Amino acid sequence: MSGGCFLLAEDLDLRSPPSPAHAHCSSQKLLAAFSASKRLGMEMPTSGWVQLFLLALWVNGLMTIGLAGAQQGIVCNESLMLQKLPVCGKSFEEMMRKVDSRKWCNLTEFILYYNNFTLCTEHEAATAKCFWPNPLAEGFITGIHRQFFSNCSAEKIHWEDPPDKILITLILIPVLLTIAMIGLVVWCSKRSDILV
Repeated sequence: MSGGCFLLAEDLDLRSPPSPAHAHCSSQKLLAAFSASKRLGMEMPTSGWVQLFLLALWVNGLMTIGLAGAQQGIVCNESLMLQKLPVCGKSFEEMMRKVDSRKWCNLTEFILYYNNFTLCTEHEAATAKCFWPNPLAEGFITGIHRQFFSNCSAEKIHWEDPPDKILITLILIPVLLTIAMIGLVVWCSKRSDILV
């Protein structure tokens, strides 16, 4: 059978690699055939286990090469993607005109518009058979960010030490509590010695 995997337990010979007719069989089917051979009373020497393992690795390698070859056929049409991405940018720009420019730094004001923009860029990249994100799409999105959000830098918090009086108090309280607890433990342990 050329389309399916037809393998009988009697045909299983682990001393040689599988024939080209059985090369497309999965390792699970080969292991099932091996199990059937055990039930039929066919014994396998210890080196047979090694051969079975190597056979499973070989079949797995063939399957991996076949799957990788299928992925290589997809070619990204970058020029088509670069033609279509500005449509997403124009749409986002029109939607952002509805938002007051003073609120452009508040994501809750335009999150729906930004989500639509992101979905649009994903769709256009997929239409051009490109992965998303990719360097070209990221460059385009970065340009949109510069256009709308360049003034939205996060406010930096400058940490300062508290005044000296507060700092000394914050340091001395745990130190004095620690000394007091040690003194209490020593006093209680001496007192329990007296009671005994």
